[in-house]
Amino acid sequence: MDDTQIRRHLTSVRRLILDIIATEGPVAPERIVTAWAAARSTASPRHRQALPRMAAETLWRLENLEWVAAGPDGYRLTPLGDHARRTGNFAR
Repeated sequence: MDDTQIRRHLTSVRRLILDIIATEGPVAPERIVTAWAAARSTASPRHRQALPRMAAETLWRLENLEWVAAGPDGYRLTPLGDHARRTGNFAR
């Protein structure tokens, strides 16, 4: 995947989750939801209720892009995921 394709698939939400995983190390989905909620402290209660579903869907997409991999200790970045996270521009 080249940088043009990465920018096509990289959104602010995907970057946020990649950043959470990079910061936390191998991380469980529940911890991703907690960190996401903390990063978006102004989110409405309804939005916060939807975060577990949204995180699961985003993690599924990130796995399909081969940017993250699930392991026994949680999700971790792949080398491609780390490269994607460091890519400057992303879709809005």
